Order: sequence, then structure tokens, then C-alpha cells
Amino acid sequence: LHPQGVLHFLTQTPRHITAQAGNETQLLCELQREHAGVYWYRWSQEKQNFEFLMFSSPMGKATYGTNMSQKFSAHGAGTRTSYSLRISHLHASDNGIYYCSISQSSQLLLGTGTLLSVGKHHPWSCKMHHCDEQGQGVMHGSGPFPILRCFAGCLLPLLLVLMINQVVCKFLLFKSVIM
Repeated sequence: LHPQGVLHFLTQTPRHITAQAGNETQLLCELQREHAGVYWYRWSQEKQNFEFLMFSSPMGKATYGTNMSQKFSAHGAGTRTSYSLRISHLHASDNGIYYCSISQSSQLLLGTGTLLSVGKHHPWSCKMHHCDEQGQGVMHGSGPFPILRCFAGCLLPLLLVLMINQVVCKFLLFKSVIM
């Protein structure tokens, strides 16, 4: 323990990933000290359990959990303090919190965790592809009218929710005035 709280021996980045089905993603696990390998687990909210995904050694050797070798792979930074997990062919069943872990002094130490949210590809979606010279995100929408498509895919559902919320609030206010 650290005076200010828990000392994180394993730090994962990013903390949250939102990805589209069919794509792939990668998680990184940084250790404070060299270690002879990292275990990767997934907490599945749907199944309410931890699933062993794989063990990755610094030499690139991997031991996989049941039916996991086609989905997961280790791509190392080549050090004993940095490990990564690549998840391919993303599907909604991949949703969960991913943890890297090490075994130390008969204890299993967990990383900070990465929440993965996999959604369906929407043809009207907006993507941040790169940053311009001023460091601002540049949006690209699919199709011939990217701004219109980004508006339709990103803002219209939000506006619809806000309008419904306003109608419900007015109804509740009206109902409370009558009673």
C-alpha cells in the first residue's frame, strides 16, 4: 500500500474502448517492475464470471484459455514491463472489462482494467480519423455528404431523446399542477 492509497503495479491503457463489430483493438499493460509474463482475464457482465483468456511471456510464448486462440493474440513491446493484448473480429460477446494480471508472492495482482464496448457498425456513423495542424479532431462521415451524415447519425438521436424528455417533463409538471 502507498500512503495516498493503492499502489498500481499494473497500469492498463486505455481505460475504455468503444469499437465496432468486426474490427480489432489492442490493450496495453505496463508493469512497474520486470515480470516473467502476464495473464489476461475478462470480466463478463453477461456471464457474471472471470474468463481466462491467455498467458503471455516476454519471449512471445502464449498459453490460451479454452477456445481463445483465434480471438486473442499477444503483441509485445519486447520488454518485460510492457505487454499488449490484441482482440480480433470483435463481437458483442467480447464486451466486458479486461484485466492484465501477474502472480506475485502467492497473490494475483490485477491491472486497472479496460472496459470494452462493442457496437454494431452504423452506416451513418462519424469517425475521428486524424487531427489537423491545430490539434483538432477531423470528422469524416461515410458517404458523399459527411457533415449531413454525421448530423443524422450523431445529433438527430440526441435531439430526439431531448425532445422526448421535454415532453415527459411538461406532462409531469401539468399532472402535478392538476392534482
